[in-house]
Amino acid sequence: MRKISLDEGEQILGEYGLDIMKSGRFGSPTVIVTNKRIFIEEEGNLREYRLNEIKSIRVVQDFGVSSVVARVDGSDVELFKFSNRVRDKVGELYNLLESLVNRGSRVTWISHQASREVGRLSTAAWLIQLISP
Repeated sequence: MRKISLDEGEQILGEYGLDIMKSGRFGSPTVIVTNKRIFIEEEGNLREYRLNEIKSIRVVQDFGVSSVVARVDGSDVELFKFSNRVRDKVGELYNLLESLVNRGSRVTWISHQASREVGRLSTAAWLIQLISP
């Protein structure tokens, strides 16, 4: 993972027709997936991950917020989090997974419905495990 300077970030996002000042509004990150890299822009910061760095991906849904966590170089890195009300974020997650599959990796989807309930709120945890070839 590397943080990208504002100038470089504007150039990269510009190649995809995005504006760093207009994306990432309301805490919703912009996710760009290429065949070798993932760019995540949130609150004006751009981070880059090489796909071959990512060993597994977990998606945890809890109290209306989902977090996407990747296993990178032996540690967990939160790629991004989003409100479950923001439906296009789910689409971005599927695009990310599709890109990983297209590069020759095998993705296994395991879902767990949590039994824990707090008041009337229930939580569901989703685990997506990327198995590298």
